[in-house]
Amino acid sequence: MQVQYARLAKRILVAVFERGEAGELLELVQLVAQDEEAELFFDSTYGPRRIVTLRSRLEQVIQSFESRTMATPLEQDESNPSFFIFRFADDDALTPEERNLRARYRLHFSFLALLQELDATLFEHLCARVLELVGCESVFVTRSSKDEGVDCFGRLPAAPPPTPSALKMSPFARVLAQVNSLLFGQAKRYAADHRIDVGVVRAMPGTWENIKNGLINGTVTPDLRAGLEYVGYEASDSVVRMVLTTSSFTAGAVKTARTLGIVGLDGDQIAQLLLEAGGGVQQIDVGDWRADEVTLAAYCV
Repeated sequence: MQVQYARLAKRILVAVFERGEAGELLELVQLVAQDEEAELFFDSTYGPRRIVTLRSRLEQVIQSFESRTMATPLEQDESNPSFFIFRFADDDALTPEERNLRARYRLHFSFLALLQELDATLFEHLCARVLELVGCESVFVTRSSKDEGVDCFGRLPAAPPPTPSALKMSPFARVLAQVNSLLFGQAKRYAADHRIDVGVVRAMPGTWENIKNGLINGTVTPDLRAGLEYVGYEASDSVVRMVLTTSSFTAGAVKTARTLGIVGLDGDQIAQLLLEAGGGVQQIDVGDWRADEVTLAAYCV
């Protein structure tokens, strides 16, 4: 039997979140590995070498998760690199706010699974909620049959509205205070194994160009025109193109998005953003939160 180290490392990370357990790497192997798989790590000949390899892969998985979600779920003991500590475990010594945040973080993978099971239309509405969380003052969800590749709009102010104190601002700052950004997104509610590829990302610039030309020549659909008017779009607005998905992006899609200036939010990042804000989950008590289909669906609309 061949050890699939990357898959085993991911199963360990998921188990740590779901059960709140951490400790020696061998203990974590016992927690998630199949019987034959576990035996490979306990034989005297190759077991120690396999543990070193698995530890390296687990470190990579942790770093990848941290780079996307900006939160470190596990940290290694300084004196024993094979001992891992779960940073989101409950602690009575923390403030209620910190305990609640940790409790929501612990829901990450079960919450992500709920996102992937959402109805596609509900996910589009959830993406509009995400735009609100990143600062958009007004959002609009298009009708699926007439969206021309755009599922939601949001208008993001670059600065607070000018006030009488704006007279003290520099001329440049006063100009910036009037510049807004239009965020428009495509919502891709996919299963975990259906990743966003390069083709989806490459199509985004053309999508906006078609809409912009349609505004000029009068061929844009009434639904899109109504949405742009609702959020207050102006021709001077900068445009931020986004792809939001419950799955993830291929390496080529990530590279292409950076080249084209497109923002991609994957399932882990969306889950993290919602859990930080407490969106789509229910509080039972201090340090005790629950995620379920009904609560998430109600939050979407």
